[in-house]
Amino acid sequence: MGLRRIRAAGLAFVAVVVVACGSPAGSPSANTIEGRSDVGGHELWISCTGSGSPTVVFDAGLGNGAAAWSLVRPAVAETTRACAYDRAGIGQSPPRSDRHAVSVGVMADELIRLLDAARIEGPVVLVGHSYGGMIVRLVAGRHPDLVVGLVLVDAASEHELEGEWLAKDVDWVDGSTLIDRPTSGVELAAVDDLGDIPLVVLSQGQTSGQFAVEWSRFQAELATLSSNSVHVVARASGHSIQHDAPDLVTAAIAAVVHSAREGTPLPSCGQVFTSAGAQCRSR
Repeated sequence: MGLRRIRAAGLAFVAVVVVACGSPAGSPSANTIEGRSDVGGHELWISCTGSGSPTVVFDAGLGNGAAAWSLVRPAVAETTRACAYDRAGIGQSPPRSDRHAVSVGVMADELIRLLDAARIEGPVVLVGHSYGGMIVRLVAGRHPDLVVGLVLVDAASEHELEGEWLAKDVDWVDGSTLIDRPTSGVELAAVDDLGDIPLVVLSQGQTSGQFAVEWSRFQAELATLSSNSVHVVARASGHSIQHDAPDLVTAAIAAVVHSAREGTPLPSCGQVFTSAGAQCRSR
């Protein structure tokens, strides 16, 4: 898979950029950036540490930003480049000036523009939690030349944007951004086949009742997006697996990065997850 060429000439933003002049390729300071970039009327903040390829890009759940990955990103940055960002109105990213509802597809396009501005060339592995899982799924489907691996951490899906789920839920607000859920559902439904991209689906284990039945079905369906996937349940974890079981998330990312680097299928679930807290699910 060829490397994606970056259109942006540079970081057009107020930033602290550390270019490791003369640093060894594996040094922690190599390729470190931190700052904001205009993505079309507003700015988004991004931080990257570590070095290596593919670059791992983290996308947090609704109302959360880069800080949500504080227990996972440092470990990932020890072996490859790791980036996280704040969506508009969250953390260090100012709110949008236009308060109209936006879809997941708009968020996906903004992430691509941010990566371009930050000169983050492919290949990349995307890691998305909850609502962030929707965004990275769309990016993977729309940019197969860029994305070589995907980790979905208790990710939301189009099913929560339709029917009874849509009717019973309150409005989704991300920072100061209202989410256009009907449009988002249509966009996500169009991404139903990611080929053989390395994909790990991590699902929460602390659910009960009818919600548990439906959520389990939604998660199992996400694992069918790729023919090269692993699905595991974090037995003792709630929705925020990156907080409750960060080692499982780190293991998932390591497996996907290795598969992408070597061009080989993912190992079996039991080989990836040796912790007693992991329950492998068959596809």
